[in-house]
Amino acid sequence: MASSLEGLVLAAGLSTRSGSYKMELMFGESSLLQQCIKSIYAECSRIIVVCGYNSGKVQELVQDFKKVELVRNESYEKGMFSSLKTGLMHVSSDKLLITPGDYPLFRQSTVHELALTRGSIVIPVYKSKKGHPIIISKTLYPEILMSPDSYNLRDILKNHTFVPVQTDDVGVVSDVDTMDDYYICLDIFKKRADEEKAKEEQHDSPVRKDTLLP
Repeated sequence: MASSLEGLVLAAGLSTRSGSYKMELMFGESSLLQQCIKSIYAECSRIIVVCGYNSGKVQELVQDFKKVELVRNESYEKGMFSSLKTGLMHVSSDKLLITPGDYPLFRQSTVHELALTRGSIVIPVYKSKKGHPIIISKTLYPEILMSPDSYNLRDILKNHTFVPVQTDDVGVVSDVDTMDDYYICLDIFKKRADEEKAKEEQHDSPVRKDTLLP
């Protein structure tokens, strides 16, 4: 675990495109937001979750995570960048992992690889497409905090070079904006779970002695 790395999860949005509150959509036994937090938990010394809309539900979803600190963005209707700035004011680490809360599929191993990569901006890339989570250094904090709420993070990052981390993890580009997105992500989640189960069963199954005979 990198003690100098904190996490920032943005979960303040209205979920208008999904038609329901997406942070509580289920992936197995965990909600979308819980699944996202689990993926970054091992690498982060502390995780700040920014809530806004439906903050009571977010508090309920994160209450069992000891590393999580919940911060409310009173101006969440201004958009995600305002939530990023709100969360950033509570960050004390030299490096910060940032992800929207609606990315349930990126793997822990991907987060580990990002955490080990040196650079002031580290971004996962899947088939030429940049994704999440990203990691930034503290040198960018002041520029973000001084930028207007009408900005987005891309407006900041386009003025800087970044270190790409090539990955075969489709989860870095798989977010849930609509219910169609949810069903696509849920299908990927179920297939991965089935693959893991098959591997475990293969590993645990006894080797028959007759299979060793010529």
